[in-house]
Formats: sequence, structure tokens, C-alpha cells
Amino acid sequence: MLTRIALVAPQGHAQKRLRTLLSRPLAYLVREFQSMDEVQTGLAQFSFQVMIVRLPVFEAQHVSLVHKLRQAYPNAALVTISPRIDPRARYELKSLARHTFLDEELEIDDLHLILKRAAEAKTLAQPRLHPRTKREGHAVLIVRNEDESEIQIRARFLDFARMGARLILEFEEPVREQVQKQLKAKSRLELRYRSSEQAERVHRIETRVVWTEEAGNPLDHLLKKTKAEIGLRFVAEL
Repeated sequence: MLTRIALVAPQGHAQKRLRTLLSRPLAYLVREFQSMDEVQTGLAQFSFQVMIVRLPVFEAQHVSLVHKLRQAYPNAALVTISPRIDPRARYELKSLARHTFLDEELEIDDLHLILKRAAEAKTLAQPRLHPRTKREGHAVLIVRNEDESEIQIRARFLDFARMGARLILEFEEPVREQVQKQLKAKSRLELRYRSSEQAERVHRIETRVVWTEEAGNPLDHLLKKTKAEIGLRFVAEL
């Protein structure tokens, strides 16, 4: 059965790349739109299961657009693709049903899996690659300095999926500057954790930072603690 896809992307290299990725005539039926104005007039004649929207930048002002699309097309899966996603905008949409972000540089390879799940009428949550940890499970992120010394950062899982995880980090004031330098997008960190299924084993995963945002409160600042929420993409098991 073909997955019917509405692709909204302006003309250019990114549009051609997405067109190439979606060139699977036995799997996808794609109709292209170059603007939201075209969508409003063209979708009356095209029933679709998934809408893919590609934007050069996704910022806070675009959050309302996604909410409007959800209201207009409540049964469709929504995929937002952008090379620059504001972490605050991502956070505002984290609870929106059947919507997912894809970082164009780091996560575009996940597109086919997301489309497969949408075609099966399932949630966009991805299947697990590593043994599932409990949501309240703890982990450690390893930050390596230029002299190869390590800083261990306490972390707590907020979510854990096939290709990545979302965590809350907590670290003390003395190492704040060193740690924040390593939490930039595309930085590589080592994640260590024990799973609920294999408690005796320590899993070690090489990860890449996708986004970060501050998550502390006034009391944390008084206690000279820093908290941050971080999104990681798994690279390889160590």
C-alpha cells in the first residue's frame, strides 16, 4: 500500500534532495507544494497520510504554524525538517501528537522509518535499538577536555528511543564553563547507563549533541548548580 505524502518545500537544493529520498514509486505517492498557499488550494483534491514541511530555519514564530496544521489535518502525521531548529521551539512542540522534528544534517536518515510507522497508523515514536531504560533511570555523560581528562555529568532520562535520547543534566558551578563548551550542537559525548533489563551491564554509547537548553530554576542558581535539557543522537555502541 502506498503512503500518500504532501511535501511542502520551496524550490532549491533541499527540495531536490527530499524529492530524491522520496523517489520510491512502490512505497510513496508524493505531491509537491512550494508554499502553504499552494497547500490550501491543492490539498482539497489530494488525500494524504503524512505532511512533510521543510523550512530553512525553525524558530518560535513557526510554532503556531505547526499547531494550525495539526488543527487543519488532525489525522495526518506531521514531519518538520530544518537544518536549524531553535531548541525553545522544539521544546514547545514536544507534546504535540504525531509530530516529529528532523534535523536536516543529523537526522534525515530517519525519514523512511518515520514514514513507515506513519503508514502503519502508529505513533511516530521510534522502535528501540538499545535495551529500554526506565524513564526515571539515571545515566552519566562523559565530557573530555583537551588534555583527555574526563568530567562526569549526572543525567536523568526523559525519553529514550531507537536513534537517540533526551536527558536532564546537572553539574556544579566549578565545571560549568568547561561543560557548556562541550554541549554545543554536533559535539560528541559518551553516554553511560544501566538498563532495566540488564542491570549488571554498563552500556556505553557514542552520541552527538542535537540541541540543548537551560532547565534550571532560581533555587538551582542559589545552590550554584546548573541544569540543562539535552537531545542526543546515538552514533555507535562502544
